[in-house]
Amino acid sequence: MKWIKEEIVKEALNYTTRKNFANGSGGCYHAARRLEILDEVCSHMPIIYKKWVYDDILVEALKYDSRLSFQLNSLQAYKAAKLRNILDDVCSHMKPKFTFWTYDTISKKALEFTSRETFKHEGKGAYQAAQYRGILGEVCGHMILDKKGSDNDCVYIWNVKGTNIYKIGVTSWELGLRRIKAVASIHKYSYDVVGMIYVEDARNIEKIILDTYTKNPIFMQELDGHTEFRVLTDTEVVEIIDFLYQEAVAIDTNDFKFELCTLI
Repeated sequence: MKWIKEEIVKEALNYTTRKNFANGSGGCYHAARRLEILDEVCSHMPIIYKKWVYDDILVEALKYDSRLSFQLNSLQAYKAAKLRNILDDVCSHMKPKFTFWTYDTISKKALEFTSRETFKHEGKGAYQAAQYRGILGEVCGHMILDKKGSDNDCVYIWNVKGTNIYKIGVTSWELGLRRIKAVASIHKYSYDVVGMIYVEDARNIEKIILDTYTKNPIFMQELDGHTEFRVLTDTEVVEIIDFLYQEAVAIDTNDFKFELCTLI
C-alpha cells in the first residue's frame, strides 16, 4: 500500500504513543518517517517517561524468555537494568537462545557427517558457527566435497565505530565476515558487527531497508558499497534488527553491544 499524508494522519490518530503506532501500523509508521512527517502526525501523542525501579524491571523481565526478546519489546526496562547493573539478576530465569560453539564442539559435531550438504542441514548451528569463524574447510576436511556454490543469502548490518553510520548489505552466509572486512578496509573504517542474518530473499530485504532509511552520510567517498551506508538513530537500528529477525532463517549477532534508547 502506498501511504499518502492524509491517510497517515488519519491512521496515526488511532494511537496514543509512537511505540503503539509503530507496532500496530508499521507500514504507515515507516511511510511517515520516509516523508519526514512523523513528528507532525504524532504531535498529539504525549512523550512518556517512566522511572524504572528494581521491582518494576523484574516484573517486566519475567515476561520474556530471552534477553533479545526483553530488549526488543521493553527497551527502556532493559536499558535501566543495564545501567543499574542488575541485568544478570533480572534475566536469571532466561535460557540462552543460541548455543555457544567452540572449536572443539564444532569439530566434534562435524565428524558426525560425511558431506558439507548434510552438515549444513542437519548440523545447522555448528555449520554456521564454523562459517563465521572461518574454520569450515578445516573441520570439514574429512568430508566429500560438495560442488554446489554459495548464494547471496545473508543480510548484514555493521556500525562504523564511534559514529551513527551503519552499512547494510548482502553477502553469502558461507563467506562469513569477508565482505564486511573488505568494505571496511576499502573505506578505512573500524567496525562493529551488529548482526548477520541468513534469509530467503536477501536482495529484496536489503532493498526494503535501504528504501525505508534513506539518510546518507554527506562525506561518503564513492568507493565499493558507498550507496549502502546510512545515518541511523539507535531506535532505527532496533527497528531494522526487529524486521530482520522476523525474516531470519538463522542469526549471528553481537547482542547489541551499544546503548539503545527509545520512546514508550
